[in-house]
Amino acid sequence: MDLIRGQYQQWIIQHELGKGYSGEALLVKNDNDSREGVVKRPKQRDIQVEKVRQAIQIEREGKILSAIKNISFQGSEFQVRAIKLLDQSLPGSEQSAEYFIVQEKASGYSLIELASINKHGLNAISERNNLSDQDYLALSGIAKNNSFFHLIVLRALYGILKFLEIIHKTRFSDGGNTFFGIIWSDIKP
Repeated sequence: MDLIRGQYQQWIIQHELGKGYSGEALLVKNDNDSREGVVKRPKQRDIQVEKVRQAIQIEREGKILSAIKNISFQGSEFQVRAIKLLDQSLPGSEQSAEYFIVQEKASGYSLIELASINKHGLNAISERNNLSDQDYLALSGIAKNNSFFHLIVLRALYGILKFLEIIHKTRFSDGGNTFFGIIWSDIKP
């Protein structure tokens, strides 16, 4: 069992979710209350200069999450908000291979999962026996109706664009620097 210690809690690594240019993402569980989160950290097998570059990028992402934590957009039938920064590595690990952040795990289904349900029906999801009545009704509608799925995609895009518009008009401060707008490189609806 692999553990990582953050500033506030200890996290148990469950499995890798993905990796890329910005580092790796791992599903983790809090060892106190079993709350899930996503760790972002430099890829452990990269060369040192890449680990430092990734750590700087991940640290910046953590600062951005802190800056936008209270920003949201409320649509008529949905809300868009930033995920929460839950924890980060101990002080002194900045700009190193040991640096990480733990962010809230987004709830719900990805657009890829919803597209698969739309194409293949409810058999496309493995946990179909554990669905709440509300999820079952919504996912059944997606499985039977292409226009319902298209409406969800359009609402997701609209919500993301409105959320980005709000962020770009908001003033942020990082230490002594004040700035407007944030360019985000990793948007997942």
